[in-house]
Amino acid sequence: MRKTSVIQERVSLVSTHMYKQYLEYQHANLNTQEMFIKMISNLDATVEYLKQYFSSRGISAQNIYYK
Repeated sequence: MRKTSVIQERVSLVSTHMYKQYLEYQHANLNTQEMFIKMISNLDATVEYLKQYFSSRGISAQNIYYK
């Protein structure tokens, strides 16, 4: 009986730790998504600025883009 309760206690500790890791993963994943969304929105502005800059000087801006 004692062995069963020790096993249950350890399983409980491990599952608690794993759940905390899962929550940290979810938080990190959300932060990463937000970071890439911000990078993309800034990239739009940067590309547009470069196009305007080169166009205003008579230089073709057709090759200024990103995928």
